[in-house]
Amino acid sequence: MYVQIPTSHDVRAVIFTRSSTVEQQQDNHELQKNTCLTYLAEQQDISSVTVLHDREEANPGTHPGRPGIHWLRQLVVQDAVDVILADETSRLFRGIGCFQEFADLASQHGVRILCLNDGIDTAQEN
Repeated sequence: MYVQIPTSHDVRAVIFTRSSTVEQQQDNHELQKNTCLTYLAEQQDISSVTVLHDREEANPGTHPGRPGIHWLRQLVVQDAVDVILADETSRLFRGIGCFQEFADLASQHGVRILCLNDGIDTAQEN
């Protein structure tokens, strides 16, 4: 499963960050966001960037129904995003099964997922 990199239009990107505790929220969110923004600064054809921060206190990273993931899924099925960036896979999901299910959905809609520090890129056959 891999996604063709869009070339025919400007790319709409979503940066997804997640913090586990109130204490981590501001610093952790900024660090994750800046990692992704640094990557995007080197890319061309990015027309818009949305940053979504998911707070975990009520819904742990293992829970696939978290509000942030629900919103992200809606963007995917509405074809409103081309690439999703996270600094690592665990920011999206802690379990590989949930991540794989989401990656399959994204792939069906032509959405590329990049988890920068893990080397995950669904546009590559890895």
